[in-house]
Amino acid sequence: MSVPEIDKYKRLNDVDVSRVDLISDSGGVLDIKDLCTHVTIYEDMFSPTGFMSGYIYMSDAVNLKSHFPISGHETIHLVYRTPGMDAEYLDLKFDVYSMTDRTKSTNERNEMYRLNFISKKHRINCQQRISKKYKGFISDIVRLIIEDYFPEDTKYLIEPTQEEIDVVIPNLKPVEAIKWLASMCKTKQGQNNPNYVFFESFDRLNFVSMGSMSKAPVSRQYSMSPTGVRTDDFKDIFKQFLNVQDFAISREFNRHEEFEAGLFTSRLYTHDITTKEWGIKVYNYMSGFLNDDHLEENPIVPKASKYLLSTNGPSYFRPKQKFGNSQPLVVGGDSASEWEGKLEEGESFIPNQNKPEEHFLQRKSSVGSYNNRVIKVRVAGDSRLRAGTVSGIKIPSNEPLDDAADNWFDKYTSGRHIISRVRHSIDNVSGGDYTCMVELASDSLAEQYPDKKTFSGSDTTNKEEGFGTEQLNDG
Repeated sequence: MSVPEIDKYKRLNDVDVSRVDLISDSGGVLDIKDLCTHVTIYEDMFSPTGFMSGYIYMSDAVNLKSHFPISGHETIHLVYRTPGMDAEYLDLKFDVYSMTDRTKSTNERNEMYRLNFISKKHRINCQQRISKKYKGFISDIVRLIIEDYFPEDTKYLIEPTQEEIDVVIPNLKPVEAIKWLASMCKTKQGQNNPNYVFFESFDRLNFVSMGSMSKAPVSRQYSMSPTGVRTDDFKDIFKQFLNVQDFAISREFNRHEEFEAGLFTSRLYTHDITTKEWGIKVYNYMSGFLNDDHLEENPIVPKASKYLLSTNGPSYFRPKQKFGNSQPLVVGGDSASEWEGKLEEGESFIPNQNKPEEHFLQRKSSVGSYNNRVIKVRVAGDSRLRAGTVSGIKIPSNEPLDDAADNWFDKYTSGRHIISRVRHSIDNVSGGDYTCMVELASDSLAEQYPDKKTFSGSDTTNKEEGFGTEQLNDG
């Protein structure tokens, strides 16, 4: 791809759209850049399909829908980038799978419609099933699935796992199998992060833990600079590039839902159908917090939180798993003798290699904690932005500014966040106006909530104003 002689970021939300083509399965290719009024592309760590998707809006005054024709057998070929940022062109191809929102203009000479598209790998995934036995590290099994069931040129990033399993995948789609495997593994290196996710980004397929992603350096430092602290430097277009254009906290916390989902404490009852024995595992958020990697150092509740009481939390029931998530591998250690006579010929055992009961509760809490606070910000379009990277953000505090320049931001809401979702939106494609709606998730706090807090003079104020407890009780 040739690079323009002058590669500059000329204005806020600038974008360089090289091509928007509609390619028919029967061989026709049409440049629709002038007919396309809007493009949206989604990257989502928690996508149900696991793949990127999006849509384009068409303004059709030539009856392209009938003459091309558009029937769901087309490919959208999009090439674009953010200029002046040393960004390479993104060369993207998606399958068109539906047409919606089709409306006629008032003069009946033009119509608008929306073409919805999704990654080509989604169709490949839906057309295949896995009924096969695998043995080895879960990360190696995921690699084999990607290499066996997706195109040879598929790029991927797989984080090594510590679990070795011997399993038969029972007639599952490749992504269903990968997500199932993600639910039963922890990281091989560092902390035992039980929060693996599978998703597609612009560059590759990703099978990684959120805990490991959370320890990456900050890739973007966004700021909602209040008017009182802006300087002449803000006139610089690159300063504006990292400024938040629109902001909303879509979720702050919901302790009731979090408690019911087992985020803080939970119990798992297991039943061995062979020995008829019951077992119980109890999980506590605060003790589990120390065993995972996090964005910040502090938990999302005070250490003396009432939600951490061991008597609280939901209960789950599962059949007891004989050997955990894996078949035994090697006999050894002091605990090997207790398995004598219980192993079939050729089987062997690593004591305490897997703890599926504890892992089940730990994963529910670890993944759920990233939904504690979700912030949505609109920022300047950036083709280098990716879901799964870490971003910093400073949000102004709702109080008068003082002389201390560093105290203008909210200490509990600001900090490191993981980019869980990105919506890349290009309006006026031929002219170009590119923004990103970024969803930032956090599983921890930069500053700890206090276990005890008193406001000096609060009791005195109540008494002086005649609002003591006795007066209120008297009516």
